[in-house]
Amino acid sequence: MLQREVTLVRDFARTLPPGRDKLKDLTYYIWERYQSGVFHVSMDYISEARVDMEELNYVSVESQKFNDALNDVWHIELAAFGCDPELRQAMMNEFMCLVRGMAFQSQWRKEPEYFHKMLRDWLARAQGILIPEFTAR
Repeated sequence: MLQREVTLVRDFARTLPPGRDKLKDLTYYIWERYQSGVFHVSMDYISEARVDMEELNYVSVESQKFNDALNDVWHIELAAFGCDPELRQAMMNEFMCLVRGMAFQSQWRKEPEYFHKMLRDWLARAQGILIPEFTAR
């Protein structure tokens, strides 16, 4: 399942036409994918892995592949903005923590606008940090 998600994200990123706000597009697309069930199924595996070492090893390896693939997409698509790779990585980690937390909260909090505001706020801050020329506009 995680490999399928990676393929979807990579395919999406490859089809973004030049001139698009790739950071915005990736932000909303990844959130959309997390709302599709990938997070919920991942949480089920993680719950089981807490008590099953073999499952924990499997989940750890597969999760790392998923994270590495997301990092690849993030770095490839955003490298053109010219920001430092370490800063890009830190922002990706921050974003994924935000998305995972939002996905967890969305289990009981049925307020799409609340989550969209959080994404908009993160995106506004990230654009100023990751896209130097965005700040100059």
